[in-house]
Amino acid sequence: GAFSACRGDAALPSIPGAPVAGANSKPRSIAATRLPVRMPLAARNRPQPALPRLEVVAAVALYAALCLLLRHFSVDDAFISYRHARHLAEGHGPVMNPGERVEGVSNLPWTAFLAPFALAGLEPHRVAPGLSVLCGLGCVLLATRLTARLGGSRAAAAWAALLVASGAPLAAWRVSGMETLGKYLAEVIR
Repeated sequence: GAFSACRGDAALPSIPGAPVAGANSKPRSIAATRLPVRMPLAARNRPQPALPRLEVVAAVALYAALCLLLRHFSVDDAFISYRHARHLAEGHGPVMNPGERVEGVSNLPWTAFLAPFALAGLEPHRVAPGLSVLCGLGCVLLATRLTARLGGSRAAAAWAALLVASGAPLAAWRVSGMETLGKYLAEVIR
């Protein structure tokens, strides 16, 4: 049946494949039993809703319009990363000034990501805002997919894309050249 008696008159649900306490077994907590996490069969066989194409295009258009509107937004902290990236590419290490050995960035992965562009002769302050915009675009598109994958309706997926595209945190930082959108994208992918 659905329930089996274990130790006295306490009834616990029986789980296929899980150890059952008997006369010669030691007490075992349910927390100690690791079971595979699986999606219910009905959810696995349910057809996934089609992604909202027109709505995603609208979200991307909104995102692009806000990027154009805010294209001159800059943060002086970004230039610290740019300078460190340039010096890293030149072989001086991730330093503000050659010869000094002071850790000067709080976003070393982003700085290291910009260094190959500097090595290729591209200025980090020209490349980083574009990379931030691309990372934000990835967040918009992945929000739609993630919502659909979690069982959200087509309307929910569309709203997710529109909310991410117009969200205040993304609006200010998408063109800044800072690591913020790269971090957002890494979290969404993870």
